[in-house]
Amino acid sequence: MSRHRYLPLLFAALLACPTAHAGCAKPLTVAFGGFTPDMYIAEQGNYAGVVIDYLSEVGKKTGCKFTYINVPWARAWYLFKNGQMDIVPIAAQNSARDGFGDYVSNEISEQVSIVSLRQLDIDSAVQLIRQPIKFDVMRGAEYGPKYSEFIGNPALRGRFEVSPDPITMIRKLKGQRMDAILTLPSGLLDAAKAEGVEAQLNARCLQDLDKVGAGMYLSHEIPAAEAAQLKAAMRELNQSGFYYKRFMAAVTNGVGA
Repeated sequence: MSRHRYLPLLFAALLACPTAHAGCAKPLTVAFGGFTPDMYIAEQGNYAGVVIDYLSEVGKKTGCKFTYINVPWARAWYLFKNGQMDIVPIAAQNSARDGFGDYVSNEISEQVSIVSLRQLDIDSAVQLIRQPIKFDVMRGAEYGPKYSEFIGNPALRGRFEVSPDPITMIRKLKGQRMDAILTLPSGLLDAAKAEGVEAQLNARCLQDLDKVGAGMYLSHEIPAAEAAQLKAAMRELNQSGFYYKRFMAAVTNGVGA
């Protein structure tokens, strides 16, 4: 019998077997923070959110595994810049960070806003400077060049404090130690819910500050071949609207939606 008669059986067997992914040599570390709906700790104590769903899909496409490290955001960037954190999600791109990693946009953006528990007649950074209120910002936050310039304005000296995470900022707001928070509003949702003030939050976009895009930074310490397959999987998901659709559904329907 000719060996060529076996070729159709060989092709059928190949089609029946799933393609093996190269995977990554080791689990990749991912910075985790309480930024709902992107990342949060669910009632069962599990890590949950759009980032976790997204990277789960990336893992299916690449064979890579991910280990989440719960650290303050400023610490996450320190570890990333020193080659000790592989991926930082929900990140804004800037030239300083580009020196340590490759950026992949998740095709979403959000306006820097002033968030409070009462109505504030503020629609711009210029108006915020003129209003005699104290506000909070988050340590390690990089919301674009206009934001950085604004925070460095000498006129704001003594007007704001720096906090390590959303829950601290919400507690200071709730305890009337601060009048407002300057941030991206979606990152406060989980903390506000935990403190019972979610329904009271009022956010006003500051149109003269930056509209901030969000994406993933992949460390230059990740081997080039692994980084290439990760970026390809991420871009494929982004083209399908995977991240954007889940982010908008969670914001619209509530935390954990």
